[in-house]
Amino acid sequence: GNHLFSWSIWVKILPTFCDDDRWTIQMECVDPLAFICMYQPSAMRDRFCMIATNSVHQANRVAQPEYKDSLDQDEKKHLYMRRRAKEKQLARLGQTWANFSDFQRCLEAIDTADYRQVTRDFRNFSSHAIAPRFVIGFTNIVTRYMTPSTKMVEQADGTFAKVQDTSRMVVAYGYGGMPPLEYEEMEAASRKQYDLAAVALKAYETLLGEVLQKIGMRTAVLISSPNGTER
Repeated sequence: GNHLFSWSIWVKILPTFCDDDRWTIQMECVDPLAFICMYQPSAMRDRFCMIATNSVHQANRVAQPEYKDSLDQDEKKHLYMRRRAKEKQLARLGQTWANFSDFQRCLEAIDTADYRQVTRDFRNFSSHAIAPRFVIGFTNIVTRYMTPSTKMVEQADGTFAKVQDTSRMVVAYGYGGMPPLEYEEMEAASRKQYDLAAVALKAYETLLGEVLQKIGMRTAVLISSPNGTER
């Protein structure tokens, strides 16, 4: 929130500087803020998933006598799970809790394909390739990708037309580049993600309240067990 606020102020005052000063301020002060803010939607979704998985898993251990202390990542082959697998596991763990569906809906609203499209997948390109720049400058001028091959097919009138052959993929190269991102649009998109994360936090608090109440009730029953064998 603090970084977003600072970024929004810079967006307003940057145009008041001359070009040389503006580029210097942008590189030194503004780009780092934008970088941090545009990383957070992906990071927050993964953090919420991790935290909820841990809390619901431990709650299930208390509330469900036959529940096993086992998670998918315990297996070596699942040590580094993708988001889809982690959230699928969370959905399975949380299905017995009344408030889980609301939290799940809020969680899945963060860092969606729409946000990644608006930001040109900034976070992913920043981590694994070359990210789009801000305000000025093109990146990824030449791109390499796979595409269906083409072949010439004779038409009814005796002419030939080029058509795609989806049975065979070939390498292709594209030229043009990724244009820069505009601060105003990126700050507004990131602020929407911040608001979604705040809603998800409230939904998690509600879920956690249910979890703690159930654990407390279950723990009280166990403590009062006359034979003292349950823990």
